[in-house]
Amino acid sequence: EVKVLTYNLYWWNLFGWQFRNGNGGSAGKLIASTGQGKPYDFMGFQECEDVDRVLQDASLTGQYGSIEADHAIAIAYRKVAWELLDHGMREVAEDKPEQWWGKRGAQWARFRHKSTGYALMFVNHHGA
Repeated sequence: EVKVLTYNLYWWNLFGWQFRNGNGGSAGKLIASTGQGKPYDFMGFQECEDVDRVLQDASLTGQYGSIEADHAIAIAYRKVAWELLDHGMREVAEDKPEQWWGKRGAQWARFRHKSTGYALMFVNHHGA
């Protein structure tokens, strides 16, 4: 069993100084509370400018490795259970002109489970 979280943080709103300025670490606190008992193996973040800040707010610094990619997407993985084998990112789409925010990226990473040896590919994408 693998536990996964995907989370669009709406960074500009949640962490922007002109709006909620992090809202007291609310995103990290939510991650910490929903990860109690069985922690997340993988977390895919969209609209994420600083994955380490989110992990710090969740008191998970050091337990998770992180991979940041272009277009404000990031993956976090539980280091005690998973070994990172390879990773990358590619632009896969572009918004329509009538509602254009830019190009969209898909981020991928391959992992090996440390105790079973099973391989897993995780893909994170912020689509329109």
